[in-house]
Amino acid sequence: MAHEVSPTVGDITVADGRVELSLRITLESFLAGIDLDIATDTNDVPQAADYDTLRALAPQELAERVRSSGMVAPIVLEVDGATREWALRSLDIPEVGDAELPRVSQMVLETEVTGNASGFRLLWPDGYGTLILRQISPDAPYTGYISGGE
Repeated sequence: MAHEVSPTVGDITVADGRVELSLRITLESFLAGIDLDIATDTNDVPQAADYDTLRALAPQELAERVRSSGMVAPIVLEVDGATREWALRSLDIPEVGDAELPRVSQMVLETEVTGNASGFRLLWPDGYGTLILRQISPDAPYTGYISGGE
């Protein structure tokens, strides 16, 4: 089960002049460079050894890799047509545990918005696989599946 590719789940909230994107994510597959748009099992990809090496890293080591990797930069948020830069607010990475089970981490990104922003567009990068996106709080929230490149 640790090698089965599953979607990233994201909750997006807009409140008090900021946008927060909280992602339930398997960081190791992104850091290994696996094309999650086509992979179904990390044992069947050329980066399988890299994935297994990353799975064995302690949380603080994996967090350092995330911070230095640039994996957040391709996740684009446009607010009223202007691109906003994400800041990595937090990472919650579980201990290694059973290597037969996936290690799902929580990554929180945030950015500020000013004025009465009304048009939001999230671009999920090619190769990042499926994102289940849920908008939190409004009366008519968005919920949907976004594939890599959409």
